Amino acid sequence: MNMDKKKNIFKYERNIFFFLLSIYPWLLITGPFLSDSFAIIFSFYYIIKRINEKNYEDFKTIPFVIFCAFCLYISINSIFVAQNLVSLKSSLFFFRFGIFALAICYLLNQNKKRLNYFFFSLTLAMCLLFFDSIFQKIFGFNIIGIEKAHSIRISSFFGDELILGSFTFKIMPLILSFLYYLYHDKANKYSLIFIFISLIIILLSAEKASFAMIILFCLLFFISINFKKRIKIFLTLIFFSIIVLMLFLNKPIQDRLYHQFLSNSASGKYIYSAIHDSHFRTAYKMFKDKPIFGHGPKMYRFKCGENKYKINEFSCSTHPHNFVLQILSETGVVGFIFYLLFYLSLFKICFKSFYFDNLFKQKFLPNYILTSSLLVIFFPLATSGNIFNNWSSCLHFLTIGILIFFLKLNKNNTKVNV
Repeated sequence: MNMDKKKNIFKYERNIFFFLLSIYPWLLITGPFLSDSFAIIFSFYYIIKRINEKNYEDFKTIPFVIFCAFCLYISINSIFVAQNLVSLKSSLFFFRFGIFALAICYLLNQNKKRLNYFFFSLTLAMCLLFFDSIFQKIFGFNIIGIEKAHSIRISSFFGDELILGSFTFKIMPLILSFLYYLYHDKANKYSLIFIFISLIIILLSAEKASFAMIILFCLLFFISINFKKRIKIFLTLIFFSIIVLMLFLNKPIQDRLYHQFLSNSASGKYIYSAIHDSHFRTAYKMFKDKPIFGHGPKMYRFKCGENKYKINEFSCSTHPHNFVLQILSETGVVGFIFYLLFYLSLFKICFKSFYFDNLFKQKFLPNYILTSSLLVIFFPLATSGNIFNNWSSCLHFLTIGILIFFLKLNKNNTKVNV
């Protein structure tokens, strides 16, 4: 085969996979099946490319080696501690998400001149959710006929899966990171538009965790953007004024996000709510029983009903709704060490990106945005989903893959490393 034909095949293949990557945010909206399936396809593609290129450097990096050690640990834990097929299925192939993140980085790096297509796809997905959420709020069903699954909460295309707010919050930083990379200083005014759109969607979804997360993220974001101090203060005041106004105008959402939070916690008696409090205390009892290795990945759902762990009728769920307590109860202190290393690494990157951003005029802002969002998502005190959930993992490792891409772009300018 001559060189020209090889180049054409490579170009065609690269175009196809970059197109699939560009529509990946839309696949996430469809649910776990397509998003997980294509994550596996991207992973196989990346492995094949690296074998053909005889380039294994990414597999030798310290972060990837530590991640593989974590995957090996949870697999062994599932076999010898949990001894449960559900646990083994979730842990045995968890390593695919690390390879998926590397594949994301590889595809973006191979298509630097077309990153705007990926950005526009993310933007269109966000705008569609924005208009569809408003449509569903007004008419009681969305543009394809999906009816509201909750009297107050809007779910758009997610149907009875009330994760619209969570998805929106996790996609927003991706949009902002590419916005600043592609458009630099011009991105400031547009970033405020995307934050406002995200805020509207999250308020319509009435997800308390996402609502708290976007507030915390915006506080971190406003201190980093290239505005004068008084303008930053003004933007912060405007941001909170919009929140207060929207809560004041929409009584049902106000009741859920404010009054229900106070009533559910019984004015501080419970952690978040009686249900969350029961989950947390059950997970803690499980951890105390097996503090070193835990009970095995995804074993909370099987152990929470046992008398020695059960607090009350609210104890059981598929997971304890907190990443730290899930890690501790299911993988023990050993698993928590990996979580701690990951979180401290994010904090280090975030701090260095903020510092170097001031030196290089927003060159490192994408790094700061992405690490800030991950620090908020994995915040130890926040309520959360299942850390071993396939759909959530696809979304989290998509963000990590994009972060690795931006870190590599800036590698020649400073020593910010993953």
